[in-house]
Amino acid sequence: MIRYIFRFIPLLISILSGLFFLFLYNIANSIFNGLGDSKTSLYFLIFSAVVNTVLDLVFVIQFDMGVRGAAIAMGMAIAKSVEGIARQPEAEGKIRTS
Repeated sequence: MIRYIFRFIPLLISILSGLFFLFLYNIANSIFNGLGDSKTSLYFLIFSAVVNTVLDLVFVIQFDMGVRGAAIAMGMAIAKSVEGIARQPEAEGKIRTS
């Protein structure tokens, strides 16, 4: 029984590392929706879905990583979406970083 639990630890780490970025994405999504800009969060959601689909195909089919590859792809796609959302106010000139 214990040996089966240890086989799932790498998968669990992959899933839990993606949850941090999902948490950040949901915070940013709530902020944009609260400001009345629901289109921006929708665009980044579509971007994340497309990137996730491409990375799923690469990790699962090309690298034969299975479920762990899908979990890593989800985390990477959401991380890129969070990065884009973080840069969005700067690109629109709402926030100056210098």
